[in-house]
Amino acid sequence: MSVMMGSVLKLESLAFSYPNRQLFEDLNYEASCAALCCGNNGTGKTTLLRVVAGLLPPINGTMTLNGKTTWRTSTFFDVSVLMAKETVASHLKWMRPLTDETLDAEELGISGDVPVRLLSAGKRRLLALRLASAMPADMLVADEPFAHLDGQACQLVNRWFERAIALGRFVMLSSPVLPSLTFHADIWNL
Repeated sequence: MSVMMGSVLKLESLAFSYPNRQLFEDLNYEASCAALCCGNNGTGKTTLLRVVAGLLPPINGTMTLNGKTTWRTSTFFDVSVLMAKETVASHLKWMRPLTDETLDAEELGISGDVPVRLLSAGKRRLLALRLASAMPADMLVADEPFAHLDGQACQLVNRWFERAIALGRFVMLSSPVLPSLTFHADIWNL
């Protein structure tokens, strides 16, 4: 694995509001390699991630990643991307042509022949995070990635994020509390 220079995300005068509520205005943040958005529920963490991921348009401001205004993003917001009747192995198989990473159920501590609907909330989350982290992209955005995960699973997810950073991807996360990270992330309090 060749290690690339770290990515830099810059938000300048960023603003977003819903029709009945201004969530944030004049946000100015810069981070190298990774950012962790922290704040209470309802402060706009998920919305900010959706704006940065290109899923919602800001009402004002600019965003750049390595000086560019567009980038490829891999996202994790919830486990609804998983197909309940399909097996773990099916999900991993569909992803293999899109990535050079090794994907197997054993890494997740899951039997490949188990349908997703029979997995615990934590294992479903782990599978969805693994798929998102393996996508070739300039940025990985994950909303509350450590929720419902035990200590061992959190270590595994940290390794995937470390690998993404080592490959030159920017990692952007959110959490209502400070999680235990094994890599440096700039903290953005909302």
